[in-house]
Amino acid sequence: MTEETTKPEAKQELGGRVDSVVMRRVVCAACLSKCGNHIVLGPRHWDSLMRTAAALMSEPDGTSIKWTGGAQGFVDQHRNYISRKEAWKVAKSAGQIVRRCGGDDMYGGYLFSENLY
Repeated sequence: MTEETTKPEAKQELGGRVDSVVMRRVVCAACLSKCGNHIVLGPRHWDSLMRTAAALMSEPDGTSIKWTGGAQGFVDQHRNYISRKEAWKVAKSAGQIVRRCGGDDMYGGYLFSENLY
C-alpha cells in the first residue's frame, strides 16, 4: 500500500462545507491496452460503454489498439490507473466495499466492480 492511499489531501470545499480530509477513492473501472499506452474507462470492465469507447480508439497511424492481453484495474479520483490489488486497498481504506463477491479475497484482495455497488 502506498502512503498516498491513506494520506489526506489539502482542504477541499464540498457542498458548502470544508472537509480537511478527503481519502483517495476508486472512481471507475479501467483497462490498459496490451502496450500500456492507452486506457479505456467505464462503470464495469468491458461493459457496453467500455467496449464502444475502445472500438472508437486507434493508434495515431490509424491501426487498431490491442486490448487483448492488457490489464484490468481502476482509476482513482486523481486519474491514476491502479491495479485490482491496489484498488482493493484504496477502496477498503475509503469504506467503499459494499458487498463481497467470489475472488475478491484472493492474494490479499482484488477489487471487482461488484464490490463497489
